[in-house]
Amino acid sequence: MPTRVPNRSDTILVTSTTYEVRGMKETITSYDNPAVGSGSVLNQCQYEYNDFSRLITEYQAQGGSVNTSTTPKVQYGFANGSSNTIRPTGLVYPNGREIDYTYGTAGSASDRSSRIAAIEDGTTTLAAYSYLGRQTFVEQDDTEPQMKWTLVDLSGSNDPDTGDIYSGFDRFGRVNDNRWYNYNSASNVDRIQYGYDRAGNRLWRKNVVAAALGKQFDELYAYDGVHRLQDMARGTLNTGQTALTSETFAQCWTLDSTGNWHGFREDDDGDGSWDLIQARTANRVNAITDISETNTFSGTT
Repeated sequence: MPTRVPNRSDTILVTSTTYEVRGMKETITSYDNPAVGSGSVLNQCQYEYNDFSRLITEYQAQGGSVNTSTTPKVQYGFANGSSNTIRPTGLVYPNGREIDYTYGTAGSASDRSSRIAAIEDGTTTLAAYSYLGRQTFVEQDDTEPQMKWTLVDLSGSNDPDTGDIYSGFDRFGRVNDNRWYNYNSASNVDRIQYGYDRAGNRLWRKNVVAAALGKQFDELYAYDGVHRLQDMARGTLNTGQTALTSETFAQCWTLDSTGNWHGFREDDDGDGSWDLIQARTANRVNAITDISETNTFSGTT
């Protein structure tokens, strides 16, 4: 199946794709001649699959055709199905480095549900995962930088609002406290908190670490009557997260009944005046037909 490739390269004039008997992509080949079957092969990718149609080998020849003996390749490992699973087990890089996916001890919840418990490089654990229920990530422990992303209370205490240790969720299961914690230095690398309205719209975003460093990366949001984002402002939130005590950036949207941008405004320095004002029109198929604007700053719009 040849495809003409205009405006992509002065040398690649045709890309051809072949498929194996099961309909899966087998090769992608680039040629320097627009005539099908003519010219020289410039580069090629080739794919191999197992009996379960899972990709197990991917060759990438950057010059010429694939030679399965010498072309760099990435290999993907999967369980063979004998234990009623074909879950991924690891990958091998072109340089021979092997990465393994492990599923906990035999018979454990992670093993039985085929959810990855850890990613390992030889004897080194690169990342270990903890779950809430069957598939919800609540913690990732990156052992080499000694840092974890967690939605779990660091002391293991119950959250006073939800009554459990998962302080990163509110009582409706929405993430309200994202934390990246360095347990070697016992300090937050980053921590983002969120607040919501009763309809689940995100009302504010607070960057705790940035605020401690004197950076104004908090955000405040407002919505129209059908819960579409209408206003966003960045700066420093007040104690009640209801307003900004200082502002560094803002955007505002006016939407029509189908969600098209009827108007757009941007304050790029938070001084309270709009530096960019746009009016937009759209046709019946919601395609933009015109943009008119005024701006007081130099930039690409």
